[in-house]
Amino acid sequence: MLPVYLVAFGVQFLHFAEEFTTEFYTRWPVEVFNATPFELTTFVQINMVSYAAFALGAVAIYRGIKGPMLIVWFFTLMGVIGNGVLHPVYPILATGEFGYFPGLYTSVIYLILGPILFYRLWEVRSDSGSGVNHDVETNSKGESSR
Repeated sequence: MLPVYLVAFGVQFLHFAEEFTTEFYTRWPVEVFNATPFELTTFVQINMVSYAAFALGAVAIYRGIKGPMLIVWFFTLMGVIGNGVLHPVYPILATGEFGYFPGLYTSVIYLILGPILFYRLWEVRSDSGSGVNHDVETNSKGESSR
C-alpha cells in the first residue's frame, strides 16, 4: 500500500502546483460557494500543514502504527477520491457548463489512483483485523523469524 500512497501523495504536490498557478484559491470560494476568496498565504499554509500530516501518514503505514492511519484514510477519501470526483463537478457548479476549472487536469489522475488506494487500504484494514501477520514467516520447525 505504501507505494500507491506515495504516488498519490506525489500527485497531490502536482495538484497543488496546478491549483496554485491557476488561482484555485480565489476562484473556488467565489464561483462555487459565493464566498470570499482565500488569501494566498492561507491557501499555502493549509496545504503545507496538510502535507506534513500526510507525510506522517506515510510513516504510519511504513511503521505499522495504527493511530495515525486516520490521516491516511482522510487523505484517501478527501484528498484523493474527493478531488477526483469534485474537480470535474466544479465547473458545472461555477458556470453551469463542463469545462476547465483550476485543478481539473491533475485531479483526473485520482480517478484511477483513488479506487486502487482505497482497495489497498481496505485490504490492510481487513488483514489487520483478522490477526494475520504477513510480515512474519514460519520455518519448518515452527519457529518464527523476520
